[in-house]
Amino acid sequence: MPDYSTWSILMLRAELKRRGMRLTGRKADLIERLRALDSMADKSYGIPSMPPPPSLDIPEWPVTSIFKTITSETAPSIPNVSREQLSSYVILRQAQDRLPTADNSAMKKGDLLSKECVLGLSHTQINDQQFFSSTVHAAMKKNTTYAVRFMISNIGEIVFSSCECPAGAGPHCSCKHLCAAILILINLKNTGKLGIKMTCTETLQEFHKPKKSHAGSPIKSQALGGLTEYDEDPRPKKFKELPEENRLSRLANATVNFSHLSGANPSCRYMFPRANLQAAVSDHCYLDKPYTAY
Repeated sequence: MPDYSTWSILMLRAELKRRGMRLTGRKADLIERLRALDSMADKSYGIPSMPPPPSLDIPEWPVTSIFKTITSETAPSIPNVSREQLSSYVILRQAQDRLPTADNSAMKKGDLLSKECVLGLSHTQINDQQFFSSTVHAAMKKNTTYAVRFMISNIGEIVFSSCECPAGAGPHCSCKHLCAAILILINLKNTGKLGIKMTCTETLQEFHKPKKSHAGSPIKSQALGGLTEYDEDPRPKKFKELPEENRLSRLANATVNFSHLSGANPSCRYMFPRANLQAAVSDHCYLDKPYTAY
């Protein structure tokens, strides 16, 4: 019996796929499922256990740092892939892989998902192959996203694809998330517009912009109207008619008294010069207590 604990998840799923078993579950569940199949084959039916699957033909994926976001300006550098090529690739992979989770309507569902669920698309080119990476929302769970990766040759042939969703298990996925990402490329080549849903921080916020701009000189506050005498200056009339020196002295006294009684430190207290303590002590030499005690 092979040591399944040394196999990767992709190898375990490929073996289960070949035996027509379910591919869902954690790695421990996959290993237990394979061991149970081997035990049944050895003891009950006398069928020899299957040899380890061959290594998957997965290309070496480039590092993430060299990927660049696809925009409308980068459309000429993208290979010409068509809907017919995508449809043929999906049918071919589902027929050859005999996926138990095969979705015959992946193209239709991917077309519905492409405008709402594709969040980002980036690519890089190495020799004659172009590598694409995309993030696609799950159809039913909006808080879940899947990473989709695929390769397209310069002649528009889809070489490799993978997705994190259950239907994308194996080295060549054919799920609706892959179709949605490639349909975005097809739409970009045909219309020159990238139909990716933009986030709230990418769109220009205009809710605070006025409907029309004001032309001419600035509007004066007096022209607005509605102000009364008490709205302009709430002080009693007798204090309004005081000379400028008396008004400043009254404001200074009110500020100092308020700061002394409340312990607050308003910034307006620094508008007035500090008192001359030496002169005040000399002037109040007749007091019973020191000047600072009062």
